[in-house]
Parts: sequence; C-alpha cells; structure tokens
Amino acid sequence: MEYRATRILPIAFLGFILAAAAAFGSPVIKLKVTAEIANVRVKPFIGSNIVRQFPEGTVLEAERKEGEWFLVKMEPDETGTISGYVHESLVLALEDIPITEPVPAPVVEIPPVEEVEKEEPPPAKAVPRPKATQPAPVEPPPSVYEATREIMAAAAAESPVSLFLWGGGGITAVGDLNDGIQGLADFYADQIHRPAGGETAPLRTGLQYGGEIGFKLLPRLRLSVGAEFLRASKKNVLAFAGDSEIPSDLTVKPSFSAIPVHLTLAYYPLDFLYLKAGAGYFFTRAEYRYVFTHGDILRDWEGEATASGAGFLAGIGLDLSLGRYFCLTAEASGRYAKISGFSGTNAYRDEISTEPYLETGTLYAFDVRTTSRTAYPLVFIRNGKPFESGVENAREARLDLTGLSVRIGLKYRF
Repeated sequence: MEYRATRILPIAFLGFILAAAAAFGSPVIKLKVTAEIANVRVKPFIGSNIVRQFPEGTVLEAERKEGEWFLVKMEPDETGTISGYVHESLVLALEDIPITEPVPAPVVEIPPVEEVEKEEPPPAKAVPRPKATQPAPVEPPPSVYEATREIMAAAAAESPVSLFLWGGGGITAVGDLNDGIQGLADFYADQIHRPAGGETAPLRTGLQYGGEIGFKLLPRLRLSVGAEFLRASKKNVLAFAGDSEIPSDLTVKPSFSAIPVHLTLAYYPLDFLYLKAGAGYFFTRAEYRYVFTHGDILRDWEGEATASGAGFLAGIGLDLSLGRYFCLTAEASGRYAKISGFSGTNAYRDEISTEPYLETGTLYAFDVRTTSRTAYPLVFIRNGKPFESGVENAREARLDLTGLSVRIGLKYRF
C-alpha cells in the first residue's frame, strides 16, 4: 500500500508541473494608452460598465484580443476586479500580437489503486459564520458625453477622410455699397428739397451653404479643402414727403455674392471639439439697382461688376456623434476679406430713352458736393475715374466681406 502511494505521488507532481508551465507560458501583449483617457469595461462593448480608467501613456498587459477589444489584466482594487476590456482605438500595441497554438495538457497515466476500507470521518467542527459584507459598488452606465467621446475617438482613429456639407447664415460688413444707397437717398432729398421717408436699411445678412473634404494628418490634426456660396440682397423703397402734389420715390437694391475657396487646418483638443484657421480666395460679384421717379421724370441705373481677392478665416466647431460614421456638426466662424478692383457694366435708362445706355468700366466710390456744400457718397460703374465738377475723393469701390457666420450640417467619416 505504501509502495503504490510512493509511485503515484511523483507522477501526479510531474503532471502538475507540466500543466502549470503550459498555463503560465501564455504570451502577454504590451499595450500603451494613446487616448486622453482609456476606459476599461466589464464586457467588450461600449454600453458595458466602466471598471477602471487609465490616463494617456499608461502601459497595460493584455491576455488576448477578442475582435476589437483587448482583455487586460489589472491590479485588484476595492471591487476585486482584476481584468477588463479596452477598445483597440484607445491603445497601441507595443509589439506584434503573437498568435499561439493552445498547448495540450499532458496525459498522465495513474495506476489503479487497491480499494481500502473507508474509515469513518471525524465529526465536523462548527465553522463560524462569516460576517456579512457590503456588495461591491456598481458603476453607473456611461454618460452621453463618455459614449460620444469613445465613438468619436474610435471613428477618428479609423477614418482618414471626412466630408462635411453645411448650410447657414451670417453677417457681413459690406462697406461702400451701403454708403452709396444712403448717399443717393440724401442726394435726391437735397435736390427736390423734400425729406426722404426714413433711412435706408443697410445690406448686412445673407445665406450660405457649402462643403469641404478633410484629411487626417495626425491623430488630432486635419487638413481641409472646401468651398461655399454666400448671397445677400436688400431692397429699400423710400417715398419723399412734402406739400408738393408731384409723387417722388426712390428704390435701391444692393446685392452681392461670393464663392470663397479655402484651405484650413483643424485641431481637436477634445475628440468632439475643434479649432480651425486658414486662408481663402474669394470670387465675388457686386450688383446695384437705383430707380428714382419724380412725376414723369425717370432715372434708372442697373450695374453688375466682378472681382476676386484673398482673405482669412477662423472658427470653432462641435461634432455630435450620430453613429459610427455620421455626426452632426455645428460651427461658428469669422472671416476677413476686403475685395476691390471690380469691373463690369452699367445700364442707364430715363423717361425718353427706348434702349438702355451701356457703360463698361470700373466700380467707383466717390463723393458729390451740391450747392448746399454737403458731400454725398455714391457708388457707380464708370468708364473712367470720375472728375466732374463737385466730385471728390474718387477711388475704386471696395466690398468688405469681413463678418461672422454660423453653420450646421452633417459630417461623414469614410
């Protein structure tokens, strides 16, 4: 009996040593946290509870990879948790992930043991009842902020190209066109000695829409190329008051459009918030329509001119995830651009003309001083720099596109 037990014990011990060697020989995957914060979850999906968080730069050890998730080992904490799952977009493997074949457990033959008489076990001793312990705290489900952040981080890590399409509106300075319509209203009020029925409303607001394509340069830096279309128009109708029975009124309608093509850099300090700045080239068109009537007298001018020039822009944006690839983006931006050198055609009509008189030239801004010694700013297309009597400060008109805009649209990450 003792001889057989002596043979069995070494064989069992050898089997235990071989099994332990196979178990502890599993390769360990070294991981480095690349996100600002890496969440370790109970199970391998976004909605699972968070059991631990590690800052950027932390080195973790993973037992294996399951799909897009690594099973990492951790030091036990108050909850007793020693393992969890982290998404591959939040970490970087420091070495190639080894692929190992499972090691079969050794087969140990144990010789049969002769039956022995069973002895009655000693009476069981009373075991003290363990004290009740508080259950481990359960982590609340991830907030919308955390879920959005992880989805955006995963999408950004895997998406080198994005497409952003938007619409919105904005405020523009405009400049000389607004001065010209108010100056014309004051000029005619002086000429017929009758006050205008109020001031002209300046051209300020307009609509815009456009799109851009973004390219990932670094994990938090993107280069974008885009274009948009801006359009604004404002019509004013002024009736001149007075005791005269002759009706007099003035209709003015300035407008402009622009197509800026821009190149910008966007930096993401957070996964869903970005700052951008860049430069653009603006292709612009300025238009006006002035119609003055005084009884049977008609004065009608209609002009259209084009120019182009450079400008700058900067802004801030917010990406709200709508899934793995789509997000709703809101952006506020400002631009600086002052365009001059407009050339085009002016068409003039009066009460006796049957065909309009066309004049091709440059869009000028100048002051006209009347007999009342008051100077009024005007804007017209002329075939040469104005030099008539009473004309002062003639120069090329300028369209000031400096302003603010708000955009909202959809962004798709390829």
